[in-house]
Amino acid sequence: MHEVLLNNRWNLGTISLKSYAREVGVTNKAFLDNVINSKFGWFVQDDLKEGIRLGVEEIPAFFINGKKLKGSVTIENLKAHIDLVLSKKKAIA
Repeated sequence: MHEVLLNNRWNLGTISLKSYAREVGVTNKAFLDNVINSKFGWFVQDDLKEGIRLGVEEIPAFFINGKKLKGSVTIENLKAHIDLVLSKKKAIA
């Protein structure tokens, strides 16, 4: 489901969400009702506000030790940033 949502991140209205859920095989009527009736809406709103506060402009966004990953999100880029953080921690210890 997350892949469908990321691929359609600019079109996440109520009707679209129901359609995407069906597309990936969600048959749990309670799940669809919870999505439509915003049972999880507060969590989404909190995440949205936090993202705005942190300067997220596009998803996915990654933070490593509280710092936003810059550049393209690739395995190599993530690994390089994590390795850099780990090497700094080792130097301090």
